[in-house]
Amino acid sequence: MQRRSHPTTAVSHNLRVPVSSFIGRSRELRRVHELLQTHRLLTLTGVGGCGKSRLAIELCWLYAGAGIDPAGPTDPDATAEGPPVPR
Repeated sequence: MQRRSHPTTAVSHNLRVPVSSFIGRSRELRRVHELLQTHRLLTLTGVGGCGKSRLAIELCWLYAGAGIDPAGPTDPDATAEGPPVPR
Protein backbone atom coordinates (compact mmCIF):
# COMPACT_ATOMS: atom_id res chain seq x y z
CA MET A 1 0.00 0.00 0.00
CA GLN A 2 1.61 3.20 -1.15
CA ARG A 3 1.37 6.50 0.73
CA ARG A 4 -0.40 9.22 -1.22
CA SER A 5 -1.10 12.86 -0.62
CA HIS A 6 -4.68 13.80 0.14
CA PRO A 7 -6.20 13.98 -3.33
CA THR A 8 -8.99 15.98 -4.81
CA THR A 9 -10.96 13.17 -6.39
CA ALA A 10 -14.19 12.51 -8.20
CA VAL A 11 -15.25 10.23 -5.34
CA SER A 12 -17.69 12.02 -3.07
CA HIS A 13 -16.79 11.85 0.61
CA ASN A 14 -17.03 13.72 3.89
CA LEU A 15 -13.41 13.31 4.98
CA ARG A 16 -11.67 16.18 6.72
CA VAL A 17 -8.20 17.06 5.52
CA PRO A 18 -5.80 16.21 8.38
CA VAL A 19 -3.81 19.12 9.77
CA SER A 20 -0.70 16.98 10.31
CA SER A 21 1.15 14.33 8.35
CA PHE A 22 0.70 10.64 9.05
CA ILE A 23 4.04 9.25 10.19
CA GLY A 24 5.15 5.95 11.70
CA ARG A 25 1.99 3.85 11.41
CA SER A 26 2.60 2.15 8.05
CA ARG A 27 2.61 -1.32 9.63
CA GLU A 28 -0.78 -0.73 11.30
CA LEU A 29 -2.19 0.88 8.16
CA ARG A 30 -1.10 -2.11 6.07
CA ARG A 31 -2.59 -4.56 8.60
CA VAL A 32 -5.96 -2.78 8.70
CA HIS A 33 -6.01 -2.75 4.89
CA GLU A 34 -5.27 -6.51 4.83
CA LEU A 35 -8.05 -7.24 7.33
CA LEU A 36 -10.56 -5.21 5.30
CA GLN A 37 -9.90 -7.46 2.31
CA THR A 38 -11.60 -10.36 4.11
CA HIS A 39 -13.85 -8.61 6.66
CA ARG A 40 -16.62 -6.09 5.99
CA LEU A 41 -16.45 -4.53 9.44
CA LEU A 42 -13.44 -3.84 11.60
CA THR A 43 -13.32 -2.35 15.09
CA LEU A 44 -10.20 -0.50 16.19
CA THR A 45 -9.69 -0.53 19.95
CA GLY A 46 -7.20 1.14 22.23
CA VAL A 47 -6.82 3.78 24.90
CA GLY A 48 -8.01 7.31 24.21
CA GLY A 49 -5.57 9.35 22.16
CA CYS A 50 -3.65 6.41 20.67
CA GLY A 51 -4.68 7.28 17.09
CA LYS A 52 -7.60 4.96 16.25
CA SER A 53 -9.62 7.64 14.46
CA ARG A 54 -6.56 9.06 12.69
CA LEU A 55 -5.65 5.57 11.42
CA ALA A 56 -9.18 4.98 10.13
CA ILE A 57 -9.37 8.38 8.43
CA GLU A 58 -5.97 7.88 6.78
CA LEU A 59 -7.16 4.56 5.37
CA CYS A 60 -10.31 6.25 4.05
CA TRP A 61 -8.14 8.87 2.33
CA LEU A 62 -6.07 6.14 0.70
CA TYR A 63 -9.24 4.42 -0.53
CA ALA A 64 -10.65 7.72 -1.84
CA GLY A 65 -7.38 8.33 -3.71
CA ALA A 66 -7.78 4.94 -5.36
CA GLY A 67 -11.31 5.81 -6.51
CA ILE A 68 -13.00 3.67 -3.84
CA ASP A 69 -15.91 5.28 -2.02
CA PRO A 70 -14.90 5.40 1.67
CA ALA A 71 -17.61 5.22 4.32
CA GLY A 72 -15.93 7.94 6.35
CA PRO A 73 -17.16 9.25 9.67
CA THR A 74 -20.89 9.63 10.12
CA ASP A 75 -23.15 11.42 12.57
CA PRO A 76 -25.37 8.83 14.30
CA ASP A 77 -27.93 11.56 15.09
CA ALA A 78 -28.37 12.31 11.38
CA THR A 79 -30.23 9.09 10.64
CA ALA A 80 -33.80 9.42 9.39
CA GLU A 81 -35.13 6.47 11.37
CA GLY A 82 -35.43 5.83 15.09
CA PRO A 83 -34.60 7.93 18.13
CA PRO A 84 -31.26 9.68 18.58
CA VAL A 85 -28.37 7.53 19.75
CA PRO A 86 -27.82 8.00 23.52
CA ARG A 87 -24.46 9.49 24.46
